[in-house]
Amino acid sequence: MVSGFAQSQQNVSGNLPSRPLSEIIGSTHTRPNYYFGKQDCLNEGADRLLALGTKVVKVFFYMGKETPDKMYPWNSEWPTVKTHSEGAQLPYWKIFFDKPFKTFIITTLEIVPEKEYYWRENFTAEQEQEVERQMYEFARYLLQTYKGTGKTFIISNHETDWHLEGQMGDWDVEAPDAVYANAVRWFNARQRGVQRARQEAGTEGVLVLHSGEVVHVVKSMQTGQKNMVNKVLPYAAFDLISYSAWDATVVGGIHPPQLLKDALDYIAKNAQPSVYYGHKKHIYIGEFGIPENEYTAEQIQTLVSQVVEIALEWGCPYIVYWQLYCNEPQKNVALPSWNLKDHRGFWLIRSDNTYTPVYDYFHQLFKTDQIPSREKQ
Repeated sequence: MVSGFAQSQQNVSGNLPSRPLSEIIGSTHTRPNYYFGKQDCLNEGADRLLALGTKVVKVFFYMGKETPDKMYPWNSEWPTVKTHSEGAQLPYWKIFFDKPFKTFIITTLEIVPEKEYYWRENFTAEQEQEVERQMYEFARYLLQTYKGTGKTFIISNHETDWHLEGQMGDWDVEAPDAVYANAVRWFNARQRGVQRARQEAGTEGVLVLHSGEVVHVVKSMQTGQKNMVNKVLPYAAFDLISYSAWDATVVGGIHPPQLLKDALDYIAKNAQPSVYYGHKKHIYIGEFGIPENEYTAEQIQTLVSQVVEIALEWGCPYIVYWQLYCNEPQKNVALPSWNLKDHRGFWLIRSDNTYTPVYDYFHQLFKTDQIPSREKQ
């Protein structure tokens, strides 16, 4: 039963890609505040997403010093690795990548001793070459290892604007122009590495794509504020562009649907065309969500169904919900915790192992391959 969401059905229309909805809509699984059972928490979550019915999963791989022992700590022991391909061959990751997902969105940075986004202040030619080499090596490994499986791997970073500006949580900060110029070089190096791997290893029955993620879009669109969307996208090449769409959905309150449409159009206006998707249709929703412990059931229903319908109609190739298990505890909560009040509520499966109405909505959507129409307010 689809609790809280309208159950009448309407045919999918508009610019929806000719793929099942289960291959378009998925969820992130990272930094869970809790777990169930004795299985390593990376693969426990992956199996729960497969049971939901999705074929799209987003995970955090190696993020500089943010390594899997921090992203997936429960029931797990993670050795140190020197390369992405070495990490991908660890038992937990090998089991994960062998699962029958169609698309794996892999959030990762290069493996370096420096801090994340070390190139913000200074980015040497040697470092730029190393970025390209590491992305080439990882993409080539994936292309060779999973040849013929039909899998797509998307290598992405995470929420670039926060790192460029160095002020997490402050939506009004602009970075110096030199930082945006370094970001262009960094993204282009990542793109070159992935492209070279595709050219050399081929894409027979497997595809590896490069993605970059924008966060601050609405203020740039409305005021011209400098952010990645208008200072990096016009000059950097990507196969895909991820929009972590908080500012067009829930930041400052739930926004009207038109804002998300306008934000997607603005990203498309600034972005270079994609080799694989052409102009505009390479932009996807890499993050959206709403914490259940802070909003009403009606607000959650409205927000989730609006985002899904708008993104599908607009033509986004992927829509990724944040997330499977909540990753944001309340203040001064010791983890793991299974107390419902200890979490903000970014979840499809709550800490008491019950399903949310959003879970039921997605599950029904994947079963029918149709969009449940929203009740008129």
